[in-house]
Formats: sequence, C-alpha cells, structure tokens
Amino acid sequence: MGVEVVGFTMPEIERSLGAFIKRVTIEAAENALRAEVGRGFDNEPVVVTDGVPRRDYRGVRIGGRIEFIARTPVGDAVIWALRELARISPRLSTDYVRAHTVMLNGTEIPEGSLAATLRKAKDGDRVQIVNPQPYAKKIEGRAASRKRGIGGMRGQSSQAPGGVYRVVARSLVQR
Repeated sequence: MGVEVVGFTMPEIERSLGAFIKRVTIEAAENALRAEVGRGFDNEPVVVTDGVPRRDYRGVRIGGRIEFIARTPVGDAVIWALRELARISPRLSTDYVRAHTVMLNGTEIPEGSLAATLRKAKDGDRVQIVNPQPYAKKIEGRAASRKRGIGGMRGQSSQAPGGVYRVVARSLVQR
C-alpha cells in the first residue's frame, strides 16, 4: 500500500501565496489612490509599475511597487518650457529669445494673460510654442525624414548645435 499525502504541496502554497500578495498590493494601491483623490490628488495620475511608467498596475510583480504620480498642469509645463527655451537660446541677439510665442489652438496668447489662459485649457486643446524669427529654422535644423535619412540636418548655431526646441522637448518629456 502506498503513502497518501493530503493537503497543499509547496508549489501550490507558493502560487496561492503569491497571488494573495499581488491581490493585496493592488487593493492597497487602489484604496490609497481613492483616498488621495478624495483629498484633491490628480484623478488620472501617471502610473509607474515596478519602475516602468504607464504600465498597467494590475501586472505588478509579486512584491513589486505601484506608484501614482500627479500629472503636471499644462500651464506649469509651458512656463517651464519657456524658461528653458530662454535659458538655452543663442544670445547673439535677444530678438530670438524674446520671440518665443505660445499659441492655443492656433491663436497667439498675449504674454500678460498666459497663465490665466493656460489654466482654462481643456483636454484636446493644442498648445504650441513657436519662434517666428526668420532664422529660427537654421538654429533648430531639420528633423530626420525618410527621404533625408535618420540624421536630418544639424542646426547651424555654434551656441546651440543640438537645436533649442528639440532639447527642451526631450527634457519636458523626461520631466
């Protein structure tokens, strides 16, 4: 007669315990977000799961980490970008630095009402920062295309060889 083992095996225990830990982690994150949203936190935050931004938090690893980061308001992002553009713009002439213009849905925003107008911006509105100076394209250079290849054309400014807008756009996305 053989030996009969009754109960859970070790792999079954590890599997069920792992599922329990994962479920509790997800529930704790959802409850914490709900509580923070009730206190005024962003109700559509950027989710960082196990160190990966914009990854579904329900795919968290066992013992992993779920973070909710508030989105930066559009106005704050644009004002930061304008400061960075002014900081890294070539300084041979201040005309280029002063010519950075903010547009909302194709309409120029006067400098005095910039913050108030951007606070009213809704999802889906198009916010652009442009520089109408005739030599702005030469400072920025051309972006890559299929026709010209991946390299494009570098900017012709020795003070900003990587361009101005591209550098700030990359920094803004990282921020």
